[in-house]
This record gives sequence, C-alpha cells and structure tokens, in this order.
Amino acid sequence: MPLALVDQVRSRAMAWKTTEFSIYLATLALLLGKTSGEPRLLLGIAYEGRDRAELQGAVGFFVNVLPILAEMATDEGFDGLLARVRSHLTQAMAHSDASYEDIVQLARPRGEGAGSELVQVMFDFEQFTPERLELDGVDAVVVARPDSTAKFDLTFRCRIGGAEPTIACNYRRQTYGRVVVEGLLAAYVALLRQVLGDPAVPLAALRLVDDATAAELLRRGAGPEHALPTGSLVERFEAEVRAHRAPRAGLGGRRAAQLSGARRQRQPTGAGAPRGRREGG
Repeated sequence: MPLALVDQVRSRAMAWKTTEFSIYLATLALLLGKTSGEPRLLLGIAYEGRDRAELQGAVGFFVNVLPILAEMATDEGFDGLLARVRSHLTQAMAHSDASYEDIVQLARPRGEGAGSELVQVMFDFEQFTPERLELDGVDAVVVARPDSTAKFDLTFRCRIGGAEPTIACNYRRQTYGRVVVEGLLAAYVALLRQVLGDPAVPLAALRLVDDATAAELLRRGAGPEHALPTGSLVERFEAEVRAHRAPRAGLGGRRAAQLSGARRQRQPTGAGAPRGRREGG
C-alpha cells in the first residue's frame, strides 16, 4: 500500500478524532458490503486480552476473537459508517471477557452443527512490528510465520508499520480464488482513497475501481455509465424471476381467445359431420 496513503489515513484519524484501526476496519466493512450486497455483516478482530494490570507483563497467549457488527446504509457517507463501527467496537471491547467459543455456542441456532462459523472474515491489523524483543537476559528475534493454513474464509492483513506498509489476504482456496482476492485488495485501496478524499459521499456512489480503471472500462464498453441496482446478486436474480413469472393479462387473454377460435374452426358441425371412424378406403 502506498506510504502516502498511510500518512493520509494517519492525518485523517487525528482530524476525525478516531483511530487508524477504525478507519481501516470500516473500509474493509465497506468493501465487503459493496461486493456482497449485504447491509449488515460481522467482522472478527483479534483482541489482546490484557486489560488487567497483572497481565501486562505476563508471558502467554490471551488473544480473543471479537465479532464486530457493521451496518451500512447506501444513502449515508463513510462518516456515518465509521461512527457505527466505532460504537460497536467499543461495545465489543467492553465485553471482551466473553470467549469467542462461548459466543459461537450462544449465537448458533439450536440443532445446527459445529461446522457453522459466526465470523467468516477476520481483520488482522498490526501498526508496529518490532524486529527484536527486549527481554531480561534473553536475546529474541521476531521470525515471520508463513501463511500455510487458513483458519477463516478470509483474513485481511494490514501491516502499516515500517517503510513498506502492506495489505494482504489469507484465504481458503475452496471459497476464494487468487484473481478474486487480488481484485478485493485493489478495490480496498480504491475505496480508501475515495473515503479519505470526501467522507460525506454516499456509499452507493463509491466505486470499486480507481478513476483510470473506470474510464478504461467505460471506453471498452463504448457506452455511458449506469448505476447498478442495489441488493445482492441473489436478490436481483429472484426479482428477475418474479418479473418473468408475472401473468400478462392482455397478451394472455388474446392468446386464449385465439386458441378458442381455432378450436371452433376445427370442430365439425352440421348433418354431414363424420360421427365415427371410417373403415377401409
């Protein structure tokens, strides 16, 4: 991700009196909402779980997954989405003692199998990655762990510390493909640029591509730009099916009259009408 864009997020966070984490998280929610057509969705974040003073210096794994609700309205701007994400984030942190496993058990519908997941997309944010750890009497070096497995359908990794900030995705191959993931990453950067430029622009007006790509797509299509209908692909498909299934009274009545008239023309009448099947020639 461009370093200039990271600096712009930092300055906007100070001006909006929020955190960089909230801006990046809300942008991911916006991306998933626009690509899926769903106005409400859950994102998971990793919470350190060291709220107590006695745990600050303890060695151990206290990380907990917190589900964060994101709600979007197409007629509002990014500032409205950001405010709600921050509100839900604060509420989730206030109940961080509840383990993710317990939340899943309580939220899962009765009788549903253990394979169901409450959170399918994780947001992994790291603002500062130390190269070495300062420990008493120990010389420790941070070693990068390869992403060889995927715990969630999609994990969006945002690393903004250092001279080369990056965004990347860890994903399940049976759910996502490389081309789709690369498109999501490019769309994330495009959306981030737009919301930083003007957070009051309605979410429905934001594009998943940058201006240069949009112009090239319009040139190839050789036609004017048209706004896409709202709703998910499934909802739009169901609407099309309902529209085609709707009866057409005018055409249907005229067709029925034509068929009825044709039957009357074929029906024999009068004394000379054959009453049975003739035998022989």
